[in-house]
Amino acid sequence: MHTIWNGQVVSCSWLADQKRRKLRELLEGVSPTGVQPRTRTIGLSV
Repeated sequence: MHTIWNGQVVSCSWLADQKRRKLRELLEGVSPTGVQPRTRTIGLSV
């Protein structure tokens, strides 16, 4: 089966693979540029 994605005909399996890859990247914290965003650190004093 095929579907339309961004104005192009692509296979449904290819589109599903792309969505899985993107979801995996989001869950692993990978940004689109391949650079991890800086995590803010908060200093605590007691």
